[in-house]
Amino acid sequence: MYKAFNKLHFYGQFAADEISLKHISDLGYFHNRYGIQLGAEGFDMFGLHNLNLQAEYNQAQPYMYSADSPSQSYTHYNQPLADPLGANFREAIGILRYNFRRCFIKIQLNYAVYGSDTAKSDWGKNLFASDLQASQTGENKIGQGIKTTMKYADVCLSYLMNPKTNLNIFVGATYRDENNFYKAGSDKFIYIGIRTSLLNEYFDF
Repeated sequence: MYKAFNKLHFYGQFAADEISLKHISDLGYFHNRYGIQLGAEGFDMFGLHNLNLQAEYNQAQPYMYSADSPSQSYTHYNQPLADPLGANFREAIGILRYNFRRCFIKIQLNYAVYGSDTAKSDWGKNLFASDLQASQTGENKIGQGIKTTMKYADVCLSYLMNPKTNLNIFVGATYRDENNFYKAGSDKFIYIGIRTSLLNEYFDF
């Protein structure tokens, strides 16, 4: 993380896995894989107190986080550890958060492009597939396979009922659209609920 100003922070991560020195000049080689995260977060934007904006970009090369043996992949309880999209994707995220007294609003927008696999092919998205089943060992690039676009939008409003227990009620709406050459589908739903987030404090450090 880099603190450019008091209310503007930049952050990022870089991960590399199974770099092959023999094929070091071939960035598309299926063992020369890496992931990148870049982001920025601003606080009290445009002079408005408690208006926070966040922008983030993520990408992972095909076959990133996978292994020859599926038991060695970067997963836990059948879920990817790094990103819900697994690998072979590019993703942009924008988040707005604002609160006024006890009222809160959060708006999140996601846009992703990734390459889907089929039942008989492994283009690098499925972390549970063995590297030994890779459909292509060289000249890999993000989006290979069945190129798919995903759009996601969520708006959530909440009201803090009890500050001591962080008890709040919330209502929101979500829209998700997934589209490729073979299929197109979207989901829309409205949700409402009540929740609490108790703080866990540790003093043993």
